[in-house]
Amino acid sequence: MTAKSIILTTAGLIILLSVVKVLFIQLFDMSMWYMVVLFLLATILVTTGIIRRAGVINNFEIVIPLVFWTPVILLWDFIVLGGWLGYDMYYHLYFWLGYAAMVFSIAIFRKWAPMDRG
Repeated sequence: MTAKSIILTTAGLIILLSVVKVLFIQLFDMSMWYMVVLFLLATILVTTGIIRRAGVINNFEIVIPLVFWTPVILLWDFIVLGGWLGYDMYYHLYFWLGYAAMVFSIAIFRKWAPMDRG
């Protein structure tokens, strides 16, 4: 991964996940279990699409998006979305399950680089 791809994929992921969170938290009743499942599936789809656009990532480079994206998106959610959607979103389990779904999809659905066993 280059610095350009890290910055562009981070910006894309922040924007698209913000849209998903605003749509689901503001417009839908998240107390119904199937809405939570749809929220998690939307989070997985968005994250998978972005991580696959980043290109081939080997097993050592996967730490960069996992360690970098999670705190950056948490900070974005606290500063921007927290003021807009309300800070009570941090008290709901589906919000934190969204982060678990994001980490899961980054680790599993990325483009794998073949390891040279040479």
